[in-house]
Amino acid sequence: MGKKKKSPKNAFSFFLDDYVQNQRDKGNHITHKQGAEECASLWKNLSLEEKERYKNLASEYKINKINDDKKFTNLGTSFSEVKQQEFMLKKEEEDADNEIKRTVFNLNGGTIETQIFYLIHCNYYCKTDDGVYVPAELAISKFSLGSGIIDSYHTLISPDKIPLGYAFETKKNINEIHKLPYPPYSEGNSSYYCISKEILNFLQHDFPPLYCLENNLQATKSVITTLTKNSVNKNVNFKIYPMHKLFFHLKNKCAEFVVECPGISLGFPLLSNAIVELEKDIFCYVTNLSCDFHGNMEEKYQNCSLSIVQRYVYVICDHCCQYINVKLIPGKHIRLNCDLKSNETCKMIKNKQKISSHVKTQSDKDDIVFKEERKIPKWLKEKNETSLSKSNVSDNGDEVYKEAMPMSNDKFWENKRSKENLNLPKEDFPPLGGTGKSRKFKF
Repeated sequence: MGKKKKSPKNAFSFFLDDYVQNQRDKGNHITHKQGAEECASLWKNLSLEEKERYKNLASEYKINKINDDKKFTNLGTSFSEVKQQEFMLKKEEEDADNEIKRTVFNLNGGTIETQIFYLIHCNYYCKTDDGVYVPAELAISKFSLGSGIIDSYHTLISPDKIPLGYAFETKKNINEIHKLPYPPYSEGNSSYYCISKEILNFLQHDFPPLYCLENNLQATKSVITTLTKNSVNKNVNFKIYPMHKLFFHLKNKCAEFVVECPGISLGFPLLSNAIVELEKDIFCYVTNLSCDFHGNMEEKYQNCSLSIVQRYVYVICDHCCQYINVKLIPGKHIRLNCDLKSNETCKMIKNKQKISSHVKTQSDKDDIVFKEERKIPKWLKEKNETSLSKSNVSDNGDEVYKEAMPMSNDKFWENKRSKENLNLPKEDFPPLGGTGKSRKFKF
């Protein structure tokens, strides 16, 4: 049977679009199906003038659609298909945003530590002109804020062959990114069916959202589609969402549990702040996170998919766990061999301890004062102790220092005048003399 044609948009459809958008602007995220049931009675009671306006919108839409069907791009695609693709992409983004917000919003003090999340990353050999990414490596990490990394899945993928005409791009990606052998090779898994089965087993035959870096989003979607094309489960429906949006909403949600700092925002003020923190990739060169293949390399090991998903779990836990008093476990929440005592973000907020890189002292209930402190590096202390202006010992017994502040203009001229008033012997420090007419020359 052919595909069922969608009914054309009529006046009620445009009225429904406006109604749903107004509800979403008010914070009530409803679907068009829910909105149709709610606004049916509103449409009946609508005035003739308002109905006429929506009828005109429907007429214009039909005319434009007919014209778009007759217009084509330079690739032979009709304008109507292009607009439909743009609409579907926008709808996917909105659905992803709504699900992430809904997932995080529903977390409470009892579930925020136990909620399971999945991070995913893939490497690829090349991208064809059809937008298909040839898979090379894939990794998924399962974690929660309370337990850190719970489990990880990783596989190297060996395609039967590289598409004709893409050998140069494949070799370039191999040399510059992942250093995997040119396929086919024995270490990689060439059975897409087996890989898809392993992924489904790892996810316990469920389809939770998988979060990845934004620059890896399209590649991951394509690789997952390629691997699961012949899956044993015919109802495969993987949801790949951008990681920075989860990071943004999750940190802000965790910050809401801090009650000691009223009026102070501890979360991300902007979505771009979450992007910047992920781009820093502060655990990039931790060596014990890579797979066996990349772990034996001296370079490019940081591009291993397994390393990427694990270290971004560390980044998220490093930012979020401090607000909900979760005890960080090396190798689970943070890298191995991490000195938790010296790690600023590992110190809990309770008992008025550090918030991020600041020490919080409360003089009264309403005023909060922040004083920046840092530990003295051992090598710097031995090399140049006199250049450090030492302060008192901090609350946890660590010796701290403050860097010397630049001298202000007033202080500079005060010191200069005090030096000029010194009684220095003229034999050792003769005056330099002035300029202009008052200058005297001796021959």
